[in-house]
Amino acid sequence: MFAIGDRFYGTLTAWVHEPYAARYEFTSALSVQLLKSMAPVLQPLLESAPTKTASVAATKVAAQ
Repeated sequence: MFAIGDRFYGTLTAWVHEPYAARYEFTSALSVQLLKSMAPVLQPLLESAPTKTASVAATKVAAQ
């Protein structure tokens, strides 16, 4: 599992096809490396302001 700030979270799953699977050992370093390699693609999302959803807008209208 991972969490990036309060906007992004999820789970990363690695799958290795036989016969190679028997030789693999996975640690949390695999997830870290995957997120690190995806950084150029994720960076614009992380830097942008969150968009307002309908539920957020409805809550603000109801509060007024």
